[in-house]
This record gives sequence, C-alpha cells and structure tokens, in this order.
Amino acid sequence: MRQLQHENLNPFVGACIGEGQTFVAYMHCAKGSLKEVLGKNDIKLDWGFRSFLISDLVRGLEYLHLSPLGNHGRLTSKSCLINGRWVLKISDYGHWRSAEEEHCAEVLPDEAYEDLIWTAPELLRSGDMKGTKEGDIYSFGLLSTRSLIGKDPFREPISRLKN
Repeated sequence: MRQLQHENLNPFVGACIGEGQTFVAYMHCAKGSLKEVLGKNDIKLDWGFRSFLISDLVRGLEYLHLSPLGNHGRLTSKSCLINGRWVLKISDYGHWRSAEEEHCAEVLPDEAYEDLIWTAPELLRSGDMKGTKEGDIYSFGLLSTRSLIGKDPFREPISRLKN
C-alpha cells in the first residue's frame, strides 16, 4: 500500500497491529472529509467546484481499480478527504471490514449503519468483505449524488429533490 502513489490517493503511512485491534494511519487532510465539507453551511461550493471534487474521485478510483489492490471496498463520504489545496484524496483503501464487524449488526452504533448505506446491496447480501469494482461504482454514484445535491442519499424523498 505504501507503493501506491497518486495525486488523488491519501498516502498510507503505516499500521499498528495489536491484540484484537488494528490502527491504520494515513496523511492528515486539513479540510476534513467530504461529509464534513458538504455538511458545513458556511462553505458554499459552486457547481464547478463540486464537479472538480467528483473528477478527483474518478481519477483516484480509476488508479485504485488499475492497481494491485483492485478496488477500495469501503468507499464512503468519510473516506474521501479534502486537503489544504481543496484536492479530494481517497483514504482508507487496502483494508476491509472483518467478518466480526459485519456480523454484529445487533450491537452496531448508528454510525456503522450509516456507513453501510454506501455499500452495494449485492455485497451486503453476499457478505463479501473485500468489495468489488462494481460495488465501488455503486458507492461512487451515491457520492456523486451527495456532492451534487448537497444531501446524504436516501434522506430526502425524490419528489422534493426535483424542485
């Protein structure tokens, strides 16, 4: 993962693996996640800027899909980070949810359910923890929608979005 270098990938720094816990470190991105940036009412993003963010996401995803990793597997608005130059960088690639994470649905906090919204339904049904390129494209579609309309997917009825 340290060999993966691309303008739209957040560089992997390292990992600390302990008993029952793993911590993964990536470079810090000053502006925060796409979720945070789009959620701030004081930041007004025009259509052109939003399209640049989507273009950054496309370039980073294309690189990941052509890399030895093959796919991201957990692409969400939290894993798309914005650096100090307002460049979107994909983070949290190369490690996948464990079976234990996926099969403890009874005790998952609300944030974990929110993260599952970005996962393609066929992956949720199959229990595929590593994801697929197709699953990444599903997540990309939701992220693009989120970036363009400014709201999380599935939060607003479609009829209200048309207005």
